[in-house]
Amino acid sequence: MNIKWSDDARQTWNEAFEYCIENYGKHFAQKLLKILERKTNSLAVFPESGSPMQMLDTDTYNYRSITLYKDYKIIYRVDYSNDYVFIVNILNMRMSYETMQEIISGK
Repeated sequence: MNIKWSDDARQTWNEAFEYCIENYGKHFAQKLLKILERKTNSLAVFPESGSPMQMLDTDTYNYRSITLYKDYKIIYRVDYSNDYVFIVNILNMRMSYETMQEIISGK
């Protein structure tokens, strides 16, 4: 399967990467980038390896998540008919359920 990223997911990742460089150093940011690459590459092969995120499901989409690092998860959905995994966003799982829903729905 191919991997596609939402604009929001790309923006969140870029902001997180820059934050890591500024606060933890380039070495840590590069380590996090390698983890991200490994996780997204594994989703291309095993798209259902992430945990279901039923609390975020809608009538249209079923969401899954895979841990990126500690409390951060990659939120995605699988589009079998078009053969791709769509990275919706990267979320801090300490945020409220309502905030997660708002981010996922784009409100």
